[in-house]
Amino acid sequence: WSSDVCSSDLYNEADTVLADWKAIADKAERIYDSLPENAKDAFFELVLFPTKACYQLNELYITAGKNRLYAAQGRASANDLAAHTKALFQADADLSDFYNHALAHGKWDHMMDQTHIGYTNWQEPPTNAMPSVKEIEVPEAAEMGVSTEGSVAWPGGELVLPEFDPFNQPRRYIDVFNRGRASFEFSATASAPWIVLSTARGKVEKEQRIWVSIDWRQAPQRPGNGYIRIARGGGDSVTVRVIAFIP
Repeated sequence: WSSDVCSSDLYNEADTVLADWKAIADKAERIYDSLPENAKDAFFELVLFPTKACYQLNELYITAGKNRLYAAQGRASANDLAAHTKALFQADADLSDFYNHALAHGKWDHMMDQTHIGYTNWQEPPTNAMPSVKEIEVPEAAEMGVSTEGSVAWPGGELVLPEFDPFNQPRRYIDVFNRGRASFEFSATASAPWIVLSTARGKVEKEQRIWVSIDWRQAPQRPGNGYIRIARGGGDSVTVRVIAFIP
């Protein structure tokens, strides 16, 4: 399993997959809690353990992948994700340890000893190896960064949202993030009324996501271009291109 299987920055794929796993795991937890004691061990073995283990493993790889992406962008939150990756790696070990030593009074000792993290080919690795993470030095002064779904981050490149169309009517996101410790305020302004923003201003400690959608009742009757201006209070600004594909 590779952290590149689910994209962290296209089509919201990684977050969607993780939300699905969380919903399944939460449901399994609720059922487990409602069962009589004499049924809990069997349900844990057959349903709750594999469900929870898969959820945690997916979250582990996705969090590690986001950490490396955010570190490359200089996001202050990259270090938080590094710490969360380490906690998830430990949670995976604890879950296997519970199956081996606590479940059914230790009846299934060594049942979950097989390594399952760090595969690079068909042969199992000798030990579980946590996915690599990166930690960065975060300066004290606030510095705004902006990234869009499927693009590089600014400063450093042109920002363009993936195309909008009236058939799927997608919504896209813009992340306004901090590259420092001190907070800052920002504003977001659309160039046309048919470009709809989930928020027009905010205060950023680590990061804030702006969801962008199109009001198709007001959209132009031909392919339309617009932009969104993101400005830091008393500081830099950047524009994000918006393209509405209308055949």
